[in-house]
Amino acid sequence: MKATIVTPKNHPHFRTTNNKYYAFHQRVQLHKHFTDAIPWLGIVSVLTISHASSTLQTIGGLHSANFFVASYQEYKANLVRKNVVLIEVNINN
Repeated sequence: MKATIVTPKNHPHFRTTNNKYYAFHQRVQLHKHFTDAIPWLGIVSVLTISHASSTLQTIGGLHSANFFVASYQEYKANLVRKNVVLIEVNINN
């Protein structure tokens, strides 16, 4: 399974490789299943990500971490702003 994290392109805690963005100073851990609907994902991270869109559900493990998740269909439907990118994360359960 894969989940999608929506985050600003210019955030300093992310770098790009082969046109994909990855967190490089701490791994993002996800649990629960990702569905086509807006999912609930548990995230443990110290990254501070600025908000993307109020139409998405805010989730986070620490109070300093604000992540927004969306399915690929929601992204293509322009429910997120143009200054964000999609980060695919594998979910093992």
